[in-house]
Amino acid sequence: MILLPLVCWLNQLPAQHPYSIEQELRSYFEKIDYWARFNDSAHPDLSKFDSLEAANQIFRSSLLAHTAAYPSTMNYEFKELEALGLHIRTSPDRQFRIYSWDTYTGGTAHIYDAVMQYKSDNKVYSRSVHAPDGDFSRWYSNIYQLKTEQHTWYIGLYHAIFSAKDHYQGVKLFTIENSRLNDQPKLFKTRSGLRNELGFSFNFFSVANRPERPVKLIYYEEDEQKLFLPEVLQDGKVTKKMMIYQFNGDHFIQIQ
Repeated sequence: MILLPLVCWLNQLPAQHPYSIEQELRSYFEKIDYWARFNDSAHPDLSKFDSLEAANQIFRSSLLAHTAAYPSTMNYEFKELEALGLHIRTSPDRQFRIYSWDTYTGGTAHIYDAVMQYKSDNKVYSRSVHAPDGDFSRWYSNIYQLKTEQHTWYIGLYHAIFSAKDHYQGVKLFTIENSRLNDQPKLFKTRSGLRNELGFSFNFFSVANRPERPVKLIYYEEDEQKLFLPEVLQDGKVTKKMMIYQFNGDHFIQIQ
């Protein structure tokens, strides 16, 4: 019930320095962690889950308002928020950015939220992203870029966690058209038809000894416009054999 007044108030604010914006966002983001750690058994009169949901809504609304109102946020690093767990990834041309975070409203299956910010005609826009019904939420660890004469395509590398063992990794395509973010362009040509995403489930324990975090199983070579995905066995074990998709000027087609 406090979200609408909060957004209206934010939209009426005069120009703010990104540092001031970060401090405000940090105060809201820290509430998510506070309620995630809250011991509700010691306070039966309080609902941890409701408070956690509210904290996420307030942070999301504030982030949406600031990223839509202030172009300076597009290039600001928000190091303090990143240190607290907000994942911020920006495209190489700095026209598209994804903010994603763990809401801590899930259990072993993590539930993430995301806000996407983009620039068009020297204006900034932002929109909230919710997983479709029956789909899973994800956080983004990288944004690759593919530029053609007609379009600039963004390839978001994302991760999902269903349990300690069961993970998912994939890529999703985006483009900006007529001041709108199109999150459904279909450039991946597969046996089942054109798709907007490519991805796979895998057993995390089969790659747990890899040093990097998050574990990065998908790679993109910008110069050759090639996308590399590992083959995964039925039991979820990740193999060293790679599937390669290359952009042919119209679509990504599998060449190996």
